Amino acid sequence: MGSILLFENPLVIEKGDELIVKCTYQSLSNKRTTFYGEGTSDEMCFSFLTYFPAENINYPYCLTWKSIPYCKLIHGEVFPEIDGCRLQDMFNQSNPATKLFFDMVVQNCRPFQTCLPECLELLKSYKSHPCLQGDVGDYIRMQSTKAHNMTLFIAAIDSCKIELEGKKECKCETNKCPTSESNNTFMRYTFVFDFVLATFFVFYILY
Repeated sequence: MGSILLFENPLVIEKGDELIVKCTYQSLSNKRTTFYGEGTSDEMCFSFLTYFPAENINYPYCLTWKSIPYCKLIHGEVFPEIDGCRLQDMFNQSNPATKLFFDMVVQNCRPFQTCLPECLELLKSYKSHPCLQGDVGDYIRMQSTKAHNMTLFIAAIDSCKIELEGKKECKCETNKCPTSESNNTFMRYTFVFDFVLATFFVFYILY
């Protein structure tokens, strides 16, 4: 439940000062998954304030997307680079550097499929790309759902996500993936069992 805090004496905010809002969520009593949103059943974190004089503030908002100020996201012409990533260029596929990156990923990787060796080698060189790191990378992933080509681009990169993180995919109950030797042994026993069963069935029919 939100609350309003009134100061008896107005606070003086100097240039360079920051106002930080922290929210603590408690939804353990809910029987369904709680999402972030503006609905009454959602969790949210907003802060409103009044200030004067009006001309002393450049932008009429002071919001952030995770750690990224919204003013940097909206005014790309003023803030062309965020944490080393030229965000506007990343969404502009006519940009030479962006086009080269997209084309190389599309040519070497397959979205929603297994990791290809050539894709893994390519992504190793781009692993530290600033536009794929931290909150900026998360923001690009979130925005990619709004454009089909960006969705495929991110899916192509994620095809080698497990390999890039140095993990091995294993769905075995014992957390130990079967080796090719154990697979071959299983196949041999299966073949022998099927052969014996078929032979018994033939003799049963004939005699």
